Amino acid sequence: MNSLGKKMAAVGAAAFVALVVTAAPASAASAWCRIVFASCSTGDIPPSGDHKIHIEARGNHICAGGWKVYDTGNGALVGSGVVPFGKVVTATIPGLYGRYYLKINGCLGHTGTIRN
Repeated sequence: MNSLGKKMAAVGAAAFVALVVTAAPASAASAWCRIVFASCSTGDIPPSGDHKIHIEARGNHICAGGWKVYDTGNGALVGSGVVPFGKVVTATIPGLYGRYYLKINGCLGHTGTIRN
């Protein structure tokens, strides 16, 4: 291959690498917990690219419960709600930029999921 052909191949390879890097999808994250005693907390995750966190809290038929989302960096409460007997509650919290975890209160078997 002559030097012009090598240069064109190098430019083409660089353009392909740039295309692959810019086309990569954002990775999704989620964390889950299940109450064994009185409460549980998920691991922490970042918000989605549009700065949102989604939660799902599942109650059981034994007791009512609740959910709270905290900012891992400063401990601030950024969202909370009630989980009625035997219900599933979902919520979306917008405007987030740090890392967050979900805490579920209630009784044995309640679960919670936080995802971006």
